[in-house]
Amino acid sequence: MFWKKKKHSDTELILDSGNKRDAYRYTFNPHEALELQFKGRTIRLINISAMGFAFKHTEFRKNDSDQVRFELPIPNYPGVSELSVRVRILSIDSHSICRCVFENCTAAQQDLIHKYLLEMQKKDLRQQKGHDSAP
Repeated sequence: MFWKKKKHSDTELILDSGNKRDAYRYTFNPHEALELQFKGRTIRLINISAMGFAFKHTEFRKNDSDQVRFELPIPNYPGVSELSVRVRILSIDSHSICRCVFENCTAAQQDLIHKYLLEMQKKDLRQQKGHDSAP
């Protein structure tokens, strides 16, 4: 079976060159981005994967780290979806995008993030399908 290739995807496959593992990264719509506290500042996530997340900020430096707590609003998920993980900034690009890694993320927490990524991808696909069939 052949699939049509999408022109733009909010979920993309990334490769971490350091450990050669694949991870799905979900990119937020700007008005739906998760907010959390990092080093006493409110940040809005640009994207998230089971390995980490990215956000834009000009006040942090490479290797800054913090224990962060946030909840993943997983559609139709009856369980607890709050995470508490240590996050470290791996790099900051020329556009002030801080790329971070989860340092103490358990397998259960990674599974929860994968569940969130899957549900958000399904939600986006349903919305896109509804959009495509509209007159």
